[in-house]
Amino acid sequence: MNKKFYRAMAIILVAVFTVLPISNTDAFAASKKSKSTKVDTPLTGTEVYNLAMPSVVHVTHSKGGGSGFFIESNKVVTNYHVIKEAENISMIDMYDNTYSVKYILGYDEDIDLAIIETNEKGNPIKKNTHGLTPGETVYTLGCPFGIPFVIAQGLLGKTTWDIEGKNTIMHTAPMSSGNSGGPLVNAYGEVIGVNTLSSGGETAQLLNYAVKTEELEKINTNNPLDMNKFNHRDELPIITVKISEARPGDYIVLGKYEQDNDKNNGAEDIEWLVLAETKDSLFVVSRLCLETTCWNKDNTFVTWEKSEHRSWLNGDFYKNAFTKSEKNKIMYADVTSAITSPSKEAGKKGTFDHIFLMSIEEVEKYLPGMSKRACPSDYCKANGAGEFGNKFTFWSTRSASTDTEGLYFTVAVFGDITSDNPNGKSVVGLMTTRPAMWIKK
Repeated sequence: MNKKFYRAMAIILVAVFTVLPISNTDAFAASKKSKSTKVDTPLTGTEVYNLAMPSVVHVTHSKGGGSGFFIESNKVVTNYHVIKEAENISMIDMYDNTYSVKYILGYDEDIDLAIIETNEKGNPIKKNTHGLTPGETVYTLGCPFGIPFVIAQGLLGKTTWDIEGKNTIMHTAPMSSGNSGGPLVNAYGEVIGVNTLSSGGETAQLLNYAVKTEELEKINTNNPLDMNKFNHRDELPIITVKISEARPGDYIVLGKYEQDNDKNNGAEDIEWLVLAETKDSLFVVSRLCLETTCWNKDNTFVTWEKSEHRSWLNGDFYKNAFTKSEKNKIMYADVTSAITSPSKEAGKKGTFDHIFLMSIEEVEKYLPGMSKRACPSDYCKANGAGEFGNKFTFWSTRSASTDTEGLYFTVAVFGDITSDNPNGKSVVGLMTTRPAMWIKK
């Protein structure tokens, strides 16, 4: 996917443009019986409104808001970006019924979805039973610019389109701020997506996107948060699992390294994000950037094999961060190829490491979209790691650049990959290190 293309489109977080406002008085004409009626033929726009709009809620809080809808009787779906800064959330439906938050059941920043459990029951929207067909009529429902309960009509353009790591539907129903999180429904009043993005600017028209509803299955709802915990979610400890039970997306603990910059209390447990698994091994990367290390001391071009990163990771770090039994769990990895693979023993040909940095290809494969971003530990910051925006930093890959001004590629604070050194030549010799490795289950 061409990133320059999307920059040109000036993609913005949105909702749905108002083309057919309907008053609350009109809304009361919606029959509750119609929600239970089996739909075998396409409906008119008015019939779709009467069937689906009772499931929609206007989501508001002190810093903004958007739209949402009941996917089950006590579960509301919306975009993560709609509620990410909320301290308290209010929801109201077309009948002026109000709903309070019991829990934020789960959320995923990368796919921009969140599920809210309510204390009160609402009207669940009908789920899709007719599939997806390019050219079919679709409707966006919600509250553009805070105008309550508006419907807009368009056509389904593409049934699948990857945009910034999101599995979306492309459609032509106009979109604008305020309906983010509202449903995209078909001509049977069935939800097929969650409206989330729109293309704006002079170079793009009618390129609007809804995250597919099946993406909701990716959201972990096993650790619900009340509003107080949700507001302090960045301060909550990471929940880890046993290595033998870990799956991609889980966190495990292995080894210790100084992270809080208080050497009086000893080294802290290293938390690793599981990226992939085989039958008997796991591919993991550290949650935090742990150290600042140079690529090459004299700032000249070298390959990964001769880099200071590789020397430190497989030398001092491997020696000091792990016990003997922990070292026995760390496998050799063949880093000759862009995508690493585990090996019980180092081969005679190729490059084999216990610890390494991810390649560009591995970053793109295992960390889609904004999940590429990483924060430095306090110790790492004290040793020169830069901190930008929302506490994120630039971190190194093992992909060397032939550009001697950059020396190698880094993952930037917004999740993009660049060979350009972000802060001038002084930082070329000091970049953050985020170790990766293959371990035995």
